[in-house]
Amino acid sequence: MRGVTLRSRFLCDEIPPPPDNSMDVAEAELKKLPETATTRERTEAVTVKASAACAACHESIINPLGYPFERFDSLARLRSEETIVSTKTGAVIARSPIDTTSVPRVSEGDASRVDGPAALVELVRKSGRAHGCFARTYVRFA
Repeated sequence: MRGVTLRSRFLCDEIPPPPDNSMDVAEAELKKLPETATTRERTEAVTVKASAACAACHESIINPLGYPFERFDSLARLRSEETIVSTKTGAVIARSPIDTTSVPRVSEGDASRVDGPAALVELVRKSGRAHGCFARTYVRFA
């Protein structure tokens, strides 16, 4: 969701709707993963490895924008490692390092690699795309 939000709201890119069967494909892929899979591993499994139709958007334009923010959990708390909890027992079953590196492709043809949110924000700032998106959005609402 982070990648979709950044791509659509801050860069004003159009993202096509997912295939009709995307949730079924995602659920089937999640069942194949070990319980100790990290959030990034789960995301890649259901959005990139599961289907070529999903990978077309997720692998290059959606997921790489969200990965730099992995240091924040689902409640936006800063974390240094991912704590994986068993869905069956509620016990901690693993702790994994967090990978915040990606190639977000902020601009077409840009292969800059970032590590973390500060580097991504700087890349977006340098591209000027967020400024243009803000101006378009402002004019639409005004």
